[in-house]
Amino acid sequence: MDSYLYHHGILGQKWGVRRYQNYDGSYTQRGLERYKKARSNYETAKDTLNSTKAAYKSGNATKESYTEAKVKTRKAKNPMNSAYRKLKTDKMADQGKQLYKSGKTIMDNKKKLEISEGVITVGGLVTEYLVNEKTGNMKLAGVSAAAVSAGGTAVNALLGLKTNSENKKLRAYYAH
Repeated sequence: MDSYLYHHGILGQKWGVRRYQNYDGSYTQRGLERYKKARSNYETAKDTLNSTKAAYKSGNATKESYTEAKVKTRKAKNPMNSAYRKLKTDKMADQGKQLYKSGKTIMDNKKKLEISEGVITVGGLVTEYLVNEKTGNMKLAGVSAAAVSAGGTAVNALLGLKTNSENKKLRAYYAH
């Protein structure tokens, strides 16, 4: 019995090297052409749909031809959207690769958020205690603690947005 080795990849393709994107995340000429071709096909189908729609409204085209033009437009839009999603995912994966190389991970990002939340809580309590000890005014201490907590929460929200963005890029890199 003969043994065969089958290869279903791209001839000459290297591991980790993308065909439609450069190392810095910019798109190659072939990548841009791929997207532009899909967009061109969609624009052509869209123009056909608009002309068929105008003809249908004026009575020169049938409802079937109008429906067929709508279907062709939808079918032409799918490859364009698919090509765009692939290009976008590849770019996010490259950004995630850079984050990973710099030592960032999803778990580390999560730990940083949890630590910052704890620091904000402790900061509010310490502020309340110190202000109460110095002034003896419990109302002022409560207001001071609330102000520290509110400011810390705002900073933590911004840190959370940054962390979510980084995590999305890291997930794209892990999935690639």
